[in-house]
Amino acid sequence: MASPYETVDVSRDSNFASIRDSLYLLASLNQYSISRIAIETNRNDTKPAEGLLRVALFSKDLQLLKRARAMHELPHQQPVVQTSGGHTGGHTQQSQVSAPTDTDENRELPDELNVMRQELAQQLRESRRKGVVPVFISTVWFLFALAISIQSAFGYMGENAVAHDLALGLLLNPASADDIRKKLNRLIDHVRKSLMDHQIRTDFINTIDDVADRLEMERRIEDLGLYCEAIREADFFENFSGQGRVKWHYRAAHAILCDIEEIYIAPEGRNWLRDESRARTYLVLGKPSGGLEWFDYRELVQVMAAFICVGATTFGAWILSFFTPTVGLGCRSGGYTIFGVIATVLLIAEMGIWWWMDAKKDGWHQLQRRATLNTPIGSHRLRTAWVGITTGLQRLAGLCGAVFVSIISTVLPSMVIKALKRERKRLEDWFTPLRVQQRWDYCFFRPLEIGNTIWLLYRILAQTFGSDNTCDCMSSLWAGGGGYIDLTEWNIATSKDIRRFWIAGTTLGVTVMSIAMTYIVVEWCMQSHLSTADPTDAAHGLQQVRRFRHVTYPLRWLMHRIDDLSHACECSAVSVLKAAGIFSKTYEVRPIGLRWTKHSTQSRRRSAQHASTRPPLVPGRNSSNGAVPLVSFTSADEFTLGQTPPAAYGNDRRQSRSSDDTSISPSEFRHHLLSPEAYSRSTFGRQSSNNSPSEQSPERPVSPV
Repeated sequence: MASPYETVDVSRDSNFASIRDSLYLLASLNQYSISRIAIETNRNDTKPAEGLLRVALFSKDLQLLKRARAMHELPHQQPVVQTSGGHTGGHTQQSQVSAPTDTDENRELPDELNVMRQELAQQLRESRRKGVVPVFISTVWFLFALAISIQSAFGYMGENAVAHDLALGLLLNPASADDIRKKLNRLIDHVRKSLMDHQIRTDFINTIDDVADRLEMERRIEDLGLYCEAIREADFFENFSGQGRVKWHYRAAHAILCDIEEIYIAPEGRNWLRDESRARTYLVLGKPSGGLEWFDYRELVQVMAAFICVGATTFGAWILSFFTPTVGLGCRSGGYTIFGVIATVLLIAEMGIWWWMDAKKDGWHQLQRRATLNTPIGSHRLRTAWVGITTGLQRLAGLCGAVFVSIISTVLPSMVIKALKRERKRLEDWFTPLRVQQRWDYCFFRPLEIGNTIWLLYRILAQTFGSDNTCDCMSSLWAGGGGYIDLTEWNIATSKDIRRFWIAGTTLGVTVMSIAMTYIVVEWCMQSHLSTADPTDAAHGLQQVRRFRHVTYPLRWLMHRIDDLSHACECSAVSVLKAAGIFSKTYEVRPIGLRWTKHSTQSRRRSAQHASTRPPLVPGRNSSNGAVPLVSFTSADEFTLGQTPPAAYGNDRRQSRSSDDTSISPSEFRHHLLSPEAYSRSTFGRQSSNNSPSEQSPERPVSPV
């Protein structure tokens, strides 16, 4: 959507190539967890951390401090020329560079940040290409082995052991990271140290042409400089958390993509990179609220899809085991039932705690805003009940602990008691600083997950070594009223219904598994142009993706209508709940967002005034920032740089302007920015990242293809 449908710029120095590198880096860092120091530095407001990522990913005007060697040759902490800042009067002072700031001897070239992103993206693409082939071969080999096992199983249809082997195959379908993390940390650390320099921040702010945007950028960047000073030398990314390895992993890409989509890309539509300088301004600024940690109900669709895929294959395995004589709930089908029930309970509990911690993150007022009891009386009752429950549980735990200690002290010798007390003190020191989510993880989820995994391994080993061939397991002993064994079919079933149940179970498991793998392959093909190293091949792949989207538009049009219907139902339900006092008046439904279209549409926010009527404030700088433009516009297609900012910066900013309103004095801009609505916006380090109605974008009409 960044370029016209018909053409793609294949130059490595083009604006399109730069944005492609930025988005690929965003996709790469999405699988790493942000350190708690970076998250909790600003009182759990993650907007400064998001701002640092935005500057590192999308800015081209920020000059970096001089570095000794190339980025990929540096150790983890790069020797960047600067002096450490101090603290005076309780306020953090920005660090100043040691060399005079009126010269460029201590700075990199103006486009060095873009070059660093380009080199890092190329390195990641080269390393990724080495790992794709083994994954592809292993997936194809699994499908080949599964097909052979199904064909072999139906050749011995009715045999008891074969039925459960096939069920086990359906149940177990498959679903240097540290080096990449270090490279990403080097890039962000270099940007962080550069933002600590006051003169660099000033020069970066002065690259903004629009008066209102420059005022907004000044406020954001100054606050971001304080944040960079506060986190010091801490690593921004700490652990690999992708592929479902970490619970409640707040991925940075989802929050940033949703933000830039709502603030700029969705209103601009196709060819939103036509004015590259203006686009980068809004990509760096983003919305004044939000952050990297928030619960998005739209993600529940992906969660439910994954649950259906796993649940359907498990249910197919259960059908094969349950309806193969002896028909009933026995060791094998009962084992699958236990595994599925425990996994479902864990999923529901994990989703519930995810929502609860997101609602409680900003305190009881946030909980009251989202909770069912939204009235003052209901909130007071809820709080009183919760305090009573927690107090009772604490007293019960203290009583149990005292009884346990008294019993242990009378049985064990004093040396053992002292060792136990030291171990208890060590565990308390480890457990106390943990967040609530981590406590739930260690005390509830991990024990159940370990137990469920052990149970699954037991079922695999029992099926492999034939330990289920006993009278208890060959009968439906788990069923109510006792079990039975059909001695005429104790090993090979001859019932006429066997073929029907085998076909049903196998078809269900294989169909859902095939749909899931097809979806993964299609998504990988549509996004592979981001990870393609050669720009020409990437452009060719992108054109194929566009043709595929154009051909399959009727199917997506149907999905869009379903999405519109669900969005309308959601809006109606929220209106009813607001009127009933269950939801707060400040709650807003998120807009539908960007939809793919073939045609380029001129933004309604753009002014009809010619761009050349207002010269840039930075000499020698044009809208494309010196890079190769995507499209050569005629004079009728050029746009002004001095337009109104998007809706996130004021309640009426997204409204279109007429040609008579384009001439506004700087004082009027400042008066608009400092209006009560705009003044109350949350900023870096000042307010928490709560969403307000003024920060929500209205639903954008979509132009049909």
